[in-house]
Amino acid sequence: MNIFFFLPPPATRTGFEETTFERAYNALTEQLLLLRMRTVTTSEAYELCAALSACRLLLADSACSPRMRVWLNVSAEDVVFAVDSVEKGNGEE
Repeated sequence: MNIFFFLPPPATRTGFEETTFERAYNALTEQLLLLRMRTVTTSEAYELCAALSACRLLLADSACSPRMRVWLNVSAEDVVFAVDSVEKGNGEE
């Protein structure tokens, strides 16, 4: 089962997938609730953003707030491929 959540409709002014932290966090929370998984706190989500930013997979404003803009630094197709590859490696179909 693919648990990849899609970000809310992005703004495309910059050509990158872009949204706010608040919208991405709300989408993640909804997906986790639908999958009956433990939701994450905002602190955990900010830590996740920081870790993804350190790997340059996610670009984010320096301000740590709900209105913080975040950009996906790789294509959405690359993310789906990576998640599918991990799931197949775990023996899931």
